[in-house]
Amino acid sequence: MADVAAVAEANEVLHSTLRFGSRGYVNDQGEIRIAAKYKCARGFTEGLGWVMEHGSDKWGAIDCHGKYVIEPRFDDIEVFSEGLAPVCMGEKWGVVDKTGRMVCEPFYDIMWTYKEGLAMVEVGAKFRRTEGEVEALARGKRGFIDANGNLAIPVCYDSAMSFSEGLAAVCIGKGAERKCGYIDKTGRVVIPLRFNFTHSFDEGVAAVSVRPREMHLITRSGELLNKEPFDFIADFVGGLAMARRGGKYGFINRGGEVVVPLRYERCGSFCCGLAPVCADGKWGYVDASGRMVIPPQYDDAMDFFEDRATVAMGNRRGVIDKKGAWIVRPVYRDVKPFSEGLAGFMEPESGRCGVLDSEGRVVISPRFDLIISGFEHGLAYVRMPDGRGGMIDRSGKFFPLEPEE
Repeated sequence: MADVAAVAEANEVLHSTLRFGSRGYVNDQGEIRIAAKYKCARGFTEGLGWVMEHGSDKWGAIDCHGKYVIEPRFDDIEVFSEGLAPVCMGEKWGVVDKTGRMVCEPFYDIMWTYKEGLAMVEVGAKFRRTEGEVEALARGKRGFIDANGNLAIPVCYDSAMSFSEGLAAVCIGKGAERKCGYIDKTGRVVIPLRFNFTHSFDEGVAAVSVRPREMHLITRSGELLNKEPFDFIADFVGGLAMARRGGKYGFINRGGEVVVPLRYERCGSFCCGLAPVCADGKWGYVDASGRMVIPPQYDDAMDFFEDRATVAMGNRRGVIDKKGAWIVRPVYRDVKPFSEGLAGFMEPESGRCGVLDSEGRVVISPRFDLIISGFEHGLAYVRMPDGRGGMIDRSGKFFPLEPEE
């Protein structure tokens, strides 16, 4: 029988982190699992992480113990998905498996990660590489290869998206002549190319544009769910999507039905069951039924995160709970969204930044010039008053991005 602890360790999710000018890996709790010693490191997927050593320009893949499984030899890479990863050698892309075996020799100009057994590829693209930057000069044609590296769907589309729920959006033509529809995994057109723009399917529906500023939701059979078009449909979040018609915003469900009336000047996204909406210049929050839970009273309002939202009164910001009660009075110049129970704030007078806990208490004193990101796996990016960039842990300990002299 396999050692349970060893299996759990091998399946542990590891995340790239930057300390003292080098990258390593931490787990979900922010604990160091692989020491920071690499020039570049991508997050682990399917038990492997792509890394590049200092003094090298080649990528290799390591396991959760930091041991090379695939020796460094690639010029560029994409993460593993479905046991396979696109890799670049010179100017062309191919595919390797998790042992490093070439499944598909480098041939394609661009390649995307595998989705539902197929990877999108592009042929005929032209690029200019200068000082590490890549500039696209011309686009090619797109198709799909299977898990054996064989061409499954001909390279004939001017644009395409990866497969989602068994269908892929594809387009022929450009500009005003562009026509888009959907194909299945055999390459058969199942929804005719008659749209101006298409999104991927998500839980059985997709947003499409028949003409510019005329958007509909469609089913997998191509049926239009909303007969009257919207000017705009955003991505679904929590089962609802923000929509606009005639300059007014609201929310629709996956059936294309308006569930929050289109009467607001602006909207945010549904998070934690509430969404910020703006009426007559003031912001409040509605629930998924359209009921106004927190009346419009704020000069600005952010989405909820971890059951807390930053709102503005005049030029000062504070934090409220889902009932509208103040957790942090509006005394700060800025308060970042909460993540992992912590949020960065900026003092109004000095402009220095510190960190609050979920109860609004200052747990890291304001001594940073800027808090760049929220906390993720116990770490957040910051900038010091002297211009040095780095990361802090939950105690406020600073780790510079570059080694200290």
